[in-house]
Amino acid sequence: MRDDAGGSHEPVLCDKFFLPASRMVLCMNETYVRLLCPECGKDWEASPDDLPDPTDTFHCPNCHASRPTSEFTRTERDLETLKQFK
Repeated sequence: MRDDAGGSHEPVLCDKFFLPASRMVLCMNETYVRLLCPECGKDWEASPDDLPDPTDTFHCPNCHASRPTSEFTRTERDLETLKQFK
């Protein structure tokens, strides 16, 4: 089924809800970057939207260490994910 603007109205299963395909953009999975403080060892996850650019200063919420955000990413893959969304 298509609407007048050419969009589809076929239902799409998205996180247990059915939505028209034209609204599917609302179903994107949340992306997280895994972080590890190089000083105190605290590990956590954060959305790339909540983090500064990789070269900007970031502060550990546990010990308040200050370093470039890239030094807090747990793996190269986490760093690449952060760069992709900045």
